[in-house]
Amino acid sequence: PLFHAVKALERDTLEKESNPKVYQRALSLLEKKEGPLVCDLRYHFITKECSSCVITEEKDRFSLSSSDKIDKVLTHRFFGLPIFLLILFFVFELTFSEDLFFLNAFGVFGEEGFHSPLGIIGAGNGIESPGFILANLVTWITDSISAFVGNVLLQNASLWVSSMIVDGLLAGVFAVIGFLPQVLLLFFFFSILEDSGYMARVSYLLDRIFHRFGLSGKMFLPMIMGFGCSVPAMMNTRTLSSEKERTSTIRVIPFFSCSAKLPIIIAVAGALMTSFHIPGSNFILYGVYLTSMIFAVVSILLMHGTTQREKLPPFIMELPSYHLPQFSALMIHVYDKAKHFFKRTFFIILISTFCVWLFSRISFSWEYLGREGIVFAYTEDGLLYASLSSLDGISESVIEELISLGKLDADRLLVDYHAAVEYGLSENFATQEVIPEISRSILGSLGYFLTPLFTPMGFGLSSLYTPHVIENGGSFSFVIASLTGLVAKENAISTFGTLASSFHSIIQEVNLPEGVYMVIDANADEGVKAISAIVQNSFMMNADGSLAYPLETTASLLAFVMFNVTTIPCFAAVGSSRSELSQKSFRGTIVFWLFASYLIGCVTYLVITNWWTIFPLLALLVLTFVIIRIYNHRKDQKACSTRS
Repeated sequence: PLFHAVKALERDTLEKESNPKVYQRALSLLEKKEGPLVCDLRYHFITKECSSCVITEEKDRFSLSSSDKIDKVLTHRFFGLPIFLLILFFVFELTFSEDLFFLNAFGVFGEEGFHSPLGIIGAGNGIESPGFILANLVTWITDSISAFVGNVLLQNASLWVSSMIVDGLLAGVFAVIGFLPQVLLLFFFFSILEDSGYMARVSYLLDRIFHRFGLSGKMFLPMIMGFGCSVPAMMNTRTLSSEKERTSTIRVIPFFSCSAKLPIIIAVAGALMTSFHIPGSNFILYGVYLTSMIFAVVSILLMHGTTQREKLPPFIMELPSYHLPQFSALMIHVYDKAKHFFKRTFFIILISTFCVWLFSRISFSWEYLGREGIVFAYTEDGLLYASLSSLDGISESVIEELISLGKLDADRLLVDYHAAVEYGLSENFATQEVIPEISRSILGSLGYFLTPLFTPMGFGLSSLYTPHVIENGGSFSFVIASLTGLVAKENAISTFGTLASSFHSIIQEVNLPEGVYMVIDANADEGVKAISAIVQNSFMMNADGSLAYPLETTASLLAFVMFNVTTIPCFAAVGSSRSELSQKSFRGTIVFWLFASYLIGCVTYLVITNWWTIFPLLALLVLTFVIIRIYNHRKDQKACSTRS
């Protein structure tokens, strides 16, 4: 009987002819859940055989292991997903928060304590997270190096050499390195979740939710790997069973922000805090991650309802037991990430920052567009001219030396307007605008030519910009950063660092109080401060230094982030997708990345500036799903009638 049953399960034609009743009975057991049933029978057989030949400690057959008890909570039907989101929030809080767990808001740190019900949203002067402390330490080191190199070059090199090294190479490379501690700390926490066995449970949770929509939990394993790097995540799609499943998964892997995209999100979040006094950059980071994941799920649902529709195989996965990760293994993971980060990006960033610096200083007539004089220069009027260029090379000791020699009047300096606002000196300013010469450069011309394409996302041609920026075609900095980010996402931040050193829109005269020698932000070319400088020198400002259109400007910055997070990844990831997909699917994937990212950026700007538009957009999305469902249902009915 056993032989006949096995042959019937194998759908043997001879068995079907000789024993039709046994054959039909065996197949009836497999009509609904063939995969789980076969798997359960195999384990039942293995357990029975092992019990007769393996000596084990006798246990209560109904007792639960420690892993099973933990899974009762972490994989709960209703609470499992909220717990996962809460764990992600704590990871971001430990990595990016300036007020760790809102302790300052509750009076644990600082004198003000809990001063309002909204204090828990964010408060200044709080206990900094480990990631924020490490980032400040690295920033201090890079600032010191820049100041030392800048002072040496200021005395021993020509203007263009000093500008190339300080404004170009160091500004771009240090802008990326400044975010490395937080990136590695984030991967340290992700490695803990992965090595402990929890990330496998996440796939199980998501499969249980999305299987009813035609999605498999297998697809989310490479997606979660996308938080580290898109290249190995795309290579991991080889474990998926079908071409359509691989195609749809590869297309949304860039939506899961990798280490290269993280500095973009951090820099914009920091710029929002600096420019608009928005508390809690960790909330912005967390929101961007969740929003991009939601867009990924919606995109997969649309693809599986249209071009990538197929019947999914059952998802069978053995969950590993929980265990404490080894510290040495975690350090190996972090070391590998750091080595990969430097090996893959350092040379590309070095070349790209040099190209950005060169093309921002050279016009189409091959004229060098450097400023007149050196970085700062004493004039016959007793004025010191200073700008955002090579500010790390300007030290207070140099200023004091000029004053002591009687070559400089300490009460008359030309400084950046917004730095003076921070010191409460804006009322002493006269009105005088200076058009940046970068508008005549090759890079500026290319950026101005492409800015109309990005107008629907808010950072192209816009009435948000100052008049002189509009006259010159709009702020091209975000456009150029988006283009250079196509090579490697780290280039976006290095581009900001390079452009900030050459982008000064307002230089004005101020009478300084006695004893104040310099009110220039000496770190304006680092990542967060670079974007803040570009924002403050591009968008329209009020008399008190605040942004004239804070909502619209915030929307344009977040649209910039969402576009870069979801668009074409780095060239390495593009090459990896080319090797994993057919030529037709690869071309469609490139088109999908461009179209989806552009649409997501436009939707982000539209919803933030006009919140009510979210309702018609949701209605349109639901209507689209309903139409797809009805069309597929009728198509299936027609196919069944044709076969019958």
